[in-house]
Amino acid sequence: MFWLLHLLLLGRSLSADLGDAGLLSTEQVGQYYHQRVGIPMAEAMRNAEFAGRNNTNRITNGSRTPLGAFPFVGGLLIQLESGPTSMCTCSLLSSTRAVTAAHCVWDGQDRGRTFTAVFGSTKIFRGGTRVTTNEALRHKDYNRRTLINDIALLMLPTVTFSANVAPVRLPSGALLKRDMAGRAAQAIGFGLTKDGGRVTNDQFLNHVTLKVISNEVCGRTFYIKNSQMCTSGAGGKSICFGDSGGPLVITHEKKHVLVGVSSFISGRGCQDGLPAGFTRVTTFIPWIQSHM
Repeated sequence: MFWLLHLLLLGRSLSADLGDAGLLSTEQVGQYYHQRVGIPMAEAMRNAEFAGRNNTNRITNGSRTPLGAFPFVGGLLIQLESGPTSMCTCSLLSSTRAVTAAHCVWDGQDRGRTFTAVFGSTKIFRGGTRVTTNEALRHKDYNRRTLINDIALLMLPTVTFSANVAPVRLPSGALLKRDMAGRAAQAIGFGLTKDGGRVTNDQFLNHVTLKVISNEVCGRTFYIKNSQMCTSGAGGKSICFGDSGGPLVITHEKKHVLVGVSSFISGRGCQDGLPAGFTRVTTFIPWIQSHM
């Protein structure tokens, strides 16, 4: 029953029962993201950052991210209606818009009241450009059980751009028709780096390079839709607990392009070698543009 300890990572939980079809199925416990992941992570990160020692513990088998390497990535502190503070990650799209996962806004049980996005910092509780809003637009067809349409926009006060704060590009042109399978992509976030890992002192933003796999390959493990995409978990590399809403980017014409929003992993944990799931950004370009 060890896998039950890792039911929830990014708002989705998955049964360890492969069944006759050999597919992992979803269960309705993903609604507890904030209680099981976001709130404990936020508290541990606050304590670790203010303790001030020099250790790291982020994205599974990833690397510390230098300031300015991904100027569009923001930590996201969420003041819940119920009182506690939770956390996710987001990506800056423009001076007044950021994108994150819908389950960061509402997980079926807890709803965010105010959202503080922290840009230009490798930490989440200290430094950087900090903007707060109570306006978040969750996709109207978001399904908390399947994590279909797991995407939301944050309406921000105007963010001033700098060398360390800048928007990410959205896919356009020929990229809109590509499934990205076989491409190397980078996931960035504030989550843990291993199963059973602890938030240690002086936490930093981390990133990891992952291979995008086709939905056909991912479909051998998860029930997914065309509006979702996956990366390989080979070598134990993946997103992990606390990376919710963070970006998956490819490099195109020497620029970072946002292709995915971190959504889920296997209920067995971060290092099980199974794929990780993302909301496919190309599917939602019309929706995003209609609210920019």
